[in-house]
Amino acid sequence: MPLLHIEPKAEVLDLDGKPRATSPSVALQWHGAKVQVALQLSAAALQELANRGEKLPTPIVGEALIDTGATVSCIDIEAANELGLVPIDVTKMNSASHSDHEVPVYFASLEILGMGARFELRSMGGALKAQSLIALIGRDALAGSVLFYDGPTGQATLVLV
Repeated sequence: MPLLHIEPKAEVLDLDGKPRATSPSVALQWHGAKVQVALQLSAAALQELANRGEKLPTPIVGEALIDTGATVSCIDIEAANELGLVPIDVTKMNSASHSDHEVPVYFASLEILGMGARFELRSMGGALKAQSLIALIGRDALAGSVLFYDGPTGQATLVLV
């Protein structure tokens, strides 16, 4: 049963311009439950490349936000292009600021580092780089997990069952 404990840290500048740590609860509120992930081609696509003797692409490592508001996981379009992912579909995305926004859909692998959890999912493409993210881990990936979000202590724990 893989388990990952998340405890973000954050700093603010005091009146003298010196950094000081915020409370754990504020850090979790500001940053959310973020995890390090590796974005990669699906296992089948990697096997196909290996069978042809082609060089396997290096996974893209970065931060992903655990997003219980996202029905479907999302990956950064620039990261998908860098990895050489090809869209398999197009769909409409709804978000807090947009409705029926047409986006590409990719089939990719997302591994939560330090946990050993690997998801192969149909993921929507989105512009996540501006938020320093390469993915949003949505409810499709979280369906087989338990998430404890403890706001007062500023901690979150993800358990895959």
